[in-house]
Amino acid sequence: MLVVIGRPAVRSGIKQGLSEDPGIEIVGEAVDCQEWPATAAELRPDVALVGAPVLAQVPAPPPDADTRTPVLAAMPEYRDAYLSVAVDAGALGYVLEDIDPTEIAAALHRVAAGQAQWSRDDRVRARHWQETVGQRWRNLTERERAVLRLLARGMDTRAIANTLTLAPKTVENYIGRILDKLALESRAQAVVWYLEELPPSIRGDERG
Repeated sequence: MLVVIGRPAVRSGIKQGLSEDPGIEIVGEAVDCQEWPATAAELRPDVALVGAPVLAQVPAPPPDADTRTPVLAAMPEYRDAYLSVAVDAGALGYVLEDIDPTEIAAALHRVAAGQAQWSRDDRVRARHWQETVGQRWRNLTERERAVLRLLARGMDTRAIANTLTLAPKTVENYIGRILDKLALESRAQAVVWYLEELPPSIRGDERG
C-alpha cells in the first residue's frame, strides 16, 4: 500500500500502527498531490491511504497515472467538506486518522478488494456541501479568495490594500462582490463562513 499524507507526525503514526498487520506492506509514501501520481505509477500499490487534505488539492479526479489504485481517504475529522472532497476524488471510502490501526487496516483490505464504503448518508451530505458551500467557494475568483483570506486574518481595508498592492476602493469593491456571491451581509459573517465552513486544506492553508 501507499501512504499519502502531508503531515509527518500523522503519516509516521499511521505507518507504525499499520506495520503490525502482517497482511499490509507499505511500499512507499508521498506527501502531496504532486508526488502521489508518480509514486503510485512507479510502485503500483494495491491501495492508497490518502489524506483528505491532500485530496482537497487535487483539481479534478486523480490523474490517469493513479486511477488504477483504489483510494481510502484519511480524514483529520468528520466533516461534510472532507466527505465531498473524498467522493469527488474517487475514493472508495474513508477512515478517521485517529481510530484504532486495526480498523484502518480492515478498511484498507476492503478497499483493496474494490468494496465501496460509502453510506447513503455520507453521499447525501457530500453532495449537499458541494452544492452549497463548495459552489460558493468555486464562484470566488483567486483575488476574491485572497481578500477573504486576509479579512479572516483580521486585516482592515487599508492593510489588505497594502498587502495586495491595491487601492482601498478596489478592496472595498472586492469585499462587496464577495458578500454578494456568498449571500452574506457583513465582513464578520464572511469571516465566520470562511473559518467555519472551509477546512484549512480547502482554503489552501494546509498540505495534508
